[in-house]
Order: sequence, then structure tokens, then C-alpha cells
Amino acid sequence: QGLRAAGHGVGICTSASYQSAVEALGLQFAAISDTMLDLTRALLNGSEPMVAVMRRMGPAMRSMLEEEWRAAHSFAPDLAVYH
Repeated sequence: QGLRAAGHGVGICTSASYQSAVEALGLQFAAISDTMLDLTRALLNGSEPMVAVMRRMGPAMRSMLEEEWRAAHSFAPDLAVYH
């Protein structure tokens, strides 16, 4: 909110399940795959063997970073904050 008040455009790249919340705040939105979110949930709830999840984690992280990079280019930011 503070960035917008200072005249900056703000965009958020996250899971499609958060789109309505992001847009309700008047922010730009770019969706990424839920793969990492699903893998994290699988680890936390034990629905899949840890070894199987961890084998899929590396490729999923790479894919997520590529999606985030494309989203950053679509926003054309002066600054990107990554968390």
C-alpha cells in the first residue's frame, strides 16, 4: 500500500488461488503454477513419500523461477523484491 501511495506500480506473482485477493487490492497479478505449493503440502501432510517429493522439487523450483522471470518481464519493473 505504501509503495502505491508513493506512486509506484506494484505487481505480485503467486499462485492463481490468490488472484482475487491480489486484484482486490488493486495490484497487478501474474499467476504461476501451483506445483511448488502442492509439493510443499505433500511434504507437510505426508501424503507422498519424502524421497519422491524431493526428487520432484529441483525441477519444480527451476520451472517456478522461469515463470517468475517471465512475470517480472511482463511487469517491466524498476525493482523486483523476491521472497
